[in-house]
Amino acid sequence: MSRAVMLVSVGLLTVVASVPGVVAGSGVRCEGLVAAVGTDGADVIYGTPGDDIIHSLGGHDVIFGRGGDDFLCGGRGRDEIHGEDGRDVIRGGRGSDLLLGQDGPDELYGERGHDTIRAGRGSDALFGLEGNDRLYAGPGHDGAEGGDGDDLMWGMGGDDQLYGLKGNDSANGGKGDDFCDAEQVAACEDGHAH
Repeated sequence: MSRAVMLVSVGLLTVVASVPGVVAGSGVRCEGLVAAVGTDGADVIYGTPGDDIIHSLGGHDVIFGRGGDDFLCGGRGRDEIHGEDGRDVIRGGRGSDLLLGQDGPDELYGERGHDTIRAGRGSDALFGLEGNDRLYAGPGHDGAEGGDGDDLMWGMGGDDQLYGLKGNDSANGGKGDDFCDAEQVAACEDGHAH
């Protein structure tokens, strides 16, 4: 069963309005800060126009940061996390997640699992970390690091920097003046293939 959760802003920390099982200040942390958390089921969690700290637990959750500079952390399930407006930090968690930066300069971390990470319109930093990840830069000047695993990276628009790091990685710079460092490279104006 999926539950929709709407957060009501009270300063930086958020409180959950009238949904049993979703609590603020429970000791669960996101980016080292105490967070409002979801349940072990599949939740849909909406942030506020202000700054939010949200951590989903189990289940296949969907998180919308909305406005503000948010810290959004996925849990054990296959999560979908939308940063939306503001300067957001998004962490995928254990599952194979979909992370979407959207507006603002964001930091997106895949963590464990085989993640899909998409930058938004700002200048974003994408980190695949563990797993075989897909990283898509946006129209801004983005940086992407594949991490462990065999990663695929696309530059799209903007002047991007794509680094495969460990594994058998592929980088395609796309439009713009791009730097690529991976095992296979294409459409990159600078950099090299290993």
